[in-house]
This record gives sequence, C-alpha cells and structure tokens, in this order.
Amino acid sequence: MSNKMITVDTGNLGTAMSHIRASVGKGQALPILGHVLMETIDGVLRLTGTNLEAQLSVDLPFAGSADFKTTADAVKLHDIVRLLPEGEATLTINEGELLVRFGRSRYKLKSLPVSDFPVVKVPNSARRFRLPERELLGMLREVDGSMAVQDVRYYLNGALVTANSDCVQVVATDGHRLALSRSSAPGASGDDVSVIVPRGLVGLMEKMLSVSEANIEIGVTEHHFVVNKAGSILVGKLIDGRFPDFKKVVPASQPHKAVVDRVAFQEMLRRAQVVADEKTKGVMLQFVANELRIESKTSDGEECIDSMPIDYAGDEVSIGVNGLYVSESLSSMGGEQVTVGFRDGMNAITLNGGNENSLAVIMPMRV
Repeated sequence: MSNKMITVDTGNLGTAMSHIRASVGKGQALPILGHVLMETIDGVLRLTGTNLEAQLSVDLPFAGSADFKTTADAVKLHDIVRLLPEGEATLTINEGELLVRFGRSRYKLKSLPVSDFPVVKVPNSARRFRLPERELLGMLREVDGSMAVQDVRYYLNGALVTANSDCVQVVATDGHRLALSRSSAPGASGDDVSVIVPRGLVGLMEKMLSVSEANIEIGVTEHHFVVNKAGSILVGKLIDGRFPDFKKVVPASQPHKAVVDRVAFQEMLRRAQVVADEKTKGVMLQFVANELRIESKTSDGEECIDSMPIDYAGDEVSIGVNGLYVSESLSSMGGEQVTVGFRDGMNAITLNGGNENSLAVIMPMRV
C-alpha cells in the first residue's frame, strides 16, 4: 500500500467540496470532468473542479504527505464527507484508488489519471478592482434573477460587470426586466472594466462568496474573469459579445411614486398568481389614492381581485405587468418598504428597495 496519506478536517473538506461540486461538469462526455483534482502544493491541500467553462480551486490545511496527488468522483466524495461527523478523515492513495477513512467508516473510490485533468493556468490580470466580499455577493443576488436563460441572444445569458476608479456596477436583463446594483470600488486599477460574466460563473461566485467584510480581488483579461479570495480562486470564461445599452431602458425620472410594504406587496402578488394566466403571469396593478389594487384572471373566467394600503397621492394609473417578475424582484431586495415609480400604463415601472444603489425595471404588458 502506498504511504501517500494525509489527514484533513471533515468540516473544512465538506465546505470545500460543496463548492467544488457546483463547479464540476454535469453529464459530460469526459469522465474526468466529474472528478475533483486533489494535490498538496505550497503547504496546502488544493482541491480543483472544472467544467471547462469555469475552474474553482480551494486550499485547505492538512497533515501528512507532501507528495499527494490524485482525483476522485466529486459528487461521491462530497456526499461521503457531508455525512461524516466533525473530526479528522484520512485520505490515502492506493493503486488507482482513493481510500477515505473516518473512525470505523471505510470508503474506496476509483481515481482517474491526474494527467487527464484539464487544469487552467490562472492568467495574469492587467485590470483589477477590489471590493468587500459581502458587497459583491449582495450585488450578484440582486441581479441574478434578471439574467436570461439559454436565450438565442447569448450576450443576455449573464451579467454585465463594469468598474472604474469610483464605482463597480452589475446589470442583468432578459429583455423583459432589468436589475442594476452598484457599489463603491475602493481599489480599482488599470483600465476601466466592462465585461459579460456568464450565468454559470455568477452562480459559482455566489457559492464561494460569504458575508465577510474582507476585500476580494477581481482580475479581468481579454477572455477570463478571475475571483481571488483568501483560500479560493475562481477562473471563468467571459461571454464575447456586446451588452445592450441598458441606460435607454432605465427611466430618467418617474412622475408618480408609491411607497409600498415590500412583504405585503409580494404576498398579494403571490395570491394573484394562483389564477393568473399560466404563460404570461400577467396582473393588472391599479394605483389610486393610498391604495394599490391588483387583478388577475384566466381565459376560463377565473379571477382574483385584491388590494392593500399604500402611501400614494397621485393620479389613478393602471399598469399591466408580469406578476412573477415583480415578485422575484421584490425577493432580491432588502428593506421593509419599496418605492414603485411609474409614468403611465404604457411605460416601465421601477422598484427601489432598501438599497438606494439598486434598481429593478419591469416592462409593461397587455393584460
């Protein structure tokens, strides 16, 4: 039996593998893409997963052999470790297999040749910016629901990230709704940044980021987006395309504004969705003095009529919108109240929550 053996904390390994699992290929023709690369390097155990579009590496402390390098099925290793109690697990390389031991538990996993694993070298980034980890996570969560899903307009299947010496901004749109969130950038360097980050890479960033106040560094090259935080590096390919001019969609001003309880508004929308058209999810919002009324109906004549008190003193205005889009936008916002801005029944509405630097735009529709 090989003496290439290490011990690692199951809690640390379990957290790392939950992130790695999200980065490995699913249903890929190459079996190696379903594996995690495990190697001891520079005094740490480095775990790496990839789907060829993105690569995530996580470093962990360990004890044992400094010459440890193997692969194992990422999903199986994750499922094994997450079921183990807190403590030290022993990992041993033995003739094409990885042996996992914890107490009386023994597991044997097949390994694939390390040389088959497609490691992407982390590129040097001339353009960089820094911001608190918590802020980037919040910005991504505020816009991720507005990204398109497998749209033929491939440049919409992600989020636009821009940065300069003063501001970091993230924007996403699927053509029917738009979300924008911005934050100050305390340490931008090099040329201004304007790149489209794919939907899958946004999801991996949300997985690896936490609510820590510590700064993380973002690096950008011609083809890659690099997220570097303590103990983790995420490298992903960018979308090569031109993001639409979203400023044309965002209303410069809204003559009417209503202040609404965010949770109550969302709950009313959910009730209305029960009998809304299944395809369009359309609802009619009617703003009258100090009241918001909502109406939805199906082609079979089923309907919902509801209302709630609001702070509004303007003209009566009715607007048809996708109720699901509005509800999802409200879910991503913080704060107890939301300001709904609108002009008339033919133009987009805007939603501003607890963060004054975030904005959602919902296009009108015929209901």
